[in-house]
This record gives sequence, C-alpha cells and structure tokens, in this order.
Amino acid sequence: MKNELLAAGSRIKEKHKRELKAMKDIYVHTVLKETPKQMRKMQVFELQYMFCSDGWFLLHCMKELVNHGKLKLPSDEQKKSLTTIIAPSE
Repeated sequence: MKNELLAAGSRIKEKHKRELKAMKDIYVHTVLKETPKQMRKMQVFELQYMFCSDGWFLLHCMKELVNHGKLKLPSDEQKKSLTTIIAPSE
C-alpha cells in the first residue's frame, strides 16, 4: 500500500510539475522580496526544501480536501499567521 501511495504521489507530481513550479517560484520571489539582504542566502537555502516532504502530493491532497468540503480555507485574518505542519507517521 505504501509503494502504491508513493507511486500515486509521483504521478501527481509529474502531472502538475509545471504549475506547482510556477506557484513555488512566485512564493519564493515574494518571500525573498521581503527578506533583508543579509538573510537572503539563508532564506534561499531553507526554501529549497519547501517540498521535501513530498509537498506536491500534500498540496494536492489538501486541495482535494478543500474542494470536497473536508477543509475550509483560512480567513484573511488567519492567513497572516498561518503555518501548516503535516507530520506523517511511519
């Protein structure tokens, strides 16, 4: 089952690779624009691992949950301090 889920995640990543890269690029650009010059190198280093937990798969899982009413989007006020941590157990 685990291998099947990982394979499904890989297929989803490939299918949406271009769109997700564009989204990531916009995010990285926005973050770096607001990052002080002396901290940009550190920020670039951290952002390279943005999807290291198979974020492509997690993103689409969350989109599906939102689209099917299982999750709701945060309010504008909540977005200001929103951080999401997804920690799968092994």
